[in-house]
Amino acid sequence: MNLAKQIKELCSILLLGIIDGTTIIASTTGFFTFTNIPLIAFVFLAGPATILIAALLTGDMFERVLVSAISGIIATIALIVTSALGPKILNHVNLSVLRFASAFALMSIALLMINIAIPKKTPLFIVFTGIILSIIMK
Repeated sequence: MNLAKQIKELCSILLLGIIDGTTIIASTTGFFTFTNIPLIAFVFLAGPATILIAALLTGDMFERVLVSAISGIIATIALIVTSALGPKILNHVNLSVLRFASAFALMSIALLMINIAIPKKTPLFIVFTGIILSIIMK
């Protein structure tokens, strides 16, 4: 497996907290404070599954460290941008529609993880459809 594919896979797992909207909701409730940094890092970025996947990456030590570092930097930047812009974006969407779409996206991700035969782009399609509908229904 090449580096780009490993980075893509690790980033997709690191970014799950951002994709499903929990980061935006947490930032609107005032969760992002300096005292919560260890919890933020563990819950939103490096959960146990991510640490395990990073440990089981293929390649020599340099490649695994490089993939983990690049994925972590990308996910950290995305988390910062999402927590900064998320509350401003929420003013323009219908949050109940967005939550409903997020729930279906998470269910489709779970189905993909247990190898149920659905198209791989289904979660992305559900998220984009939910975003469009939540903007229209505002």
